[in-house]
Amino acid sequence: MDRTGLDPRQNALASAIVEFSKRRWLTARWLIEQQLNKPFTELQPEMCGVLLSGATQLLFLDGVPAYAAINESVEWAKQMIRPGAGRMVNAVLRKVAGLIGETPERAPSWSVAALNQIPLPDGSAIVLRSDVMPADERLRFGVATSCPSALYQSMLRSLTEEQVRAIALHNMLQAPTVLNITHAQSPIDTADLTPHEQSGFAVFGGSHAALDSLLNAREDVWAQDAASGQAVRFAARQRPDPGVIIDLCAGMGTKTRQLAAVFPEARIVATDTNESRRQTLRSVFRATDRVLTVDPAELSEWLGRSDLLVLDVPCSNTGTLARRVEARYRATDATFESLVAVQKQIIADSIPLLAPSGTLLYSTCSIDPRENHQQAAWAASQHRLRIDQEQMMLPSGGPGQPAIIYTDGSYAAALTRG
Repeated sequence: MDRTGLDPRQNALASAIVEFSKRRWLTARWLIEQQLNKPFTELQPEMCGVLLSGATQLLFLDGVPAYAAINESVEWAKQMIRPGAGRMVNAVLRKVAGLIGETPERAPSWSVAALNQIPLPDGSAIVLRSDVMPADERLRFGVATSCPSALYQSMLRSLTEEQVRAIALHNMLQAPTVLNITHAQSPIDTADLTPHEQSGFAVFGGSHAALDSLLNAREDVWAQDAASGQAVRFAARQRPDPGVIIDLCAGMGTKTRQLAAVFPEARIVATDTNESRRQTLRSVFRATDRVLTVDPAELSEWLGRSDLLVLDVPCSNTGTLARRVEARYRATDATFESLVAVQKQIIADSIPLLAPSGTLLYSTCSIDPRENHQQAAWAASQHRLRIDQEQMMLPSGGPGQPAIIYTDGSYAAALTRG
């Protein structure tokens, strides 16, 4: 987003509009499309954008008066699309506003059977003035939660319908800020933390400025969801005393920090294919010589030396869709096929780094077996590895439930030679 010239309140409103437009895209699109005489996809992108942002404000941003959302949308359309575009925007958004009414009605809980309800993250539901939601129940559920049909069908291949629907509801939430406090060396002086259900983690409920202040002041506390933190804990149980650890897909260094804390005697080599992320890694670990950040080309010096090889590979993010909202709309078979190929290549390229009795920790933030169980089985069969153990966490927490039970989804497998 271009935030130039926005004051903090304007910035917060703009961010909220974008956030909810992405998170509830299919819900807003369905209600808009009921007011059109052509498919939504046939509109020019600017018209799609202004209608989505306007409908999102009407539906989900209670602090924005309906007349303001409509008027601002109309004026933007006149200036940025064409003078006559304002009439269409005005007509469509007024009809959407009419579905909600001047005094919006709320049901204490959402019923999927209702043709006039839209679920909200707090567990309640918007009650519309007309039965405009899809007649087919599965389609209605997908539209109401903004869960694309391709993603819904994909999850049904390995999960029950009840599990799929729980995850779709989970993905409506704005994920809480969770901190890994397992390795805190002293008490954390803030009232903004609430202990998480998973030991060693806490939910931060303060301001962004307070969070920045805390994380800048503490090397022993960092932002990390409880599900993400399980992979390294899992590795510690499988391989408690590695001398050399190679973190091959280190990203911004979250798991690398955890590895350094869990294995205080180990030498850690961290890398990533992205140069800007490598620069971040160097910055994060500039104060310690125990973590070495290298370019991928330098890994040839470490062939056959890794006691613990960590592959936190790129994936579909289907376990973290409450955080990575856009990923749900990319969860197609073609996307999975492409990602699986990349994951296989990473595994194959990394095998020479393993020490003769080394352990490979393969992890994802996916809940799809194509990226998880099937990849571990492929690695075992193609590279003479043995699967010692696997673990998978499904996302937990749903509308109206406390933040302390929220977790993303994740997968980890430990494989050794033999």
